[in-house]
Amino acid sequence: ADGFVLAAPRTRRIDAAALLTRSSDQLEPCNGNIELRIEDDRPLHGPRPVYKVNIADTCWQWKQAPLDGVRHIAVSVGEMPWNYQLWKDITAVVKRPTTTPDGELEIHVDGCDGKPVAALPLVPAADGGQSMLHAELPALGGKHDLCLITTGDPSKGRLWAVGKVQLSP
Repeated sequence: ADGFVLAAPRTRRIDAAALLTRSSDQLEPCNGNIELRIEDDRPLHGPRPVYKVNIADTCWQWKQAPLDGVRHIAVSVGEMPWNYQLWKDITAVVKRPTTTPDGELEIHVDGCDGKPVAALPLVPAADGGQSMLHAELPALGGKHDLCLITTGDPSKGRLWAVGKVQLSP
């Protein structure tokens, strides 16, 4: 009423690709422990990505993802230092076994337990910054919950975060 503008107008494109894409802000945590919005420490100059991540459990869910005709998933991931050694509840940190030295991004369907439908090594993203990982998905069809989990022990110094998930044919 007084003419004071709270923020600049925002625009958003809604098309087929946008309907098959979710940012970390649009994903749900697997548990509600300690969820933070964390700015990546790279690049040194210019804009940096910001991730919504649970520092105790690096696990995200896309509820009721539309999988009709979807056979490919691309996930942007970022690697940041885990700087929470003095956190009072460090015993709450979820540690998952790895099969590669840098860990994996596991993709599960309709739950976060059991065998993943894809496991993407995180080594391409291990140099810091943000990287895109790609995998083929089985033909599922319909709507299913997707669960994305990074393996390893974040309290050992490396925090993985999901930036964006994109599905495609």
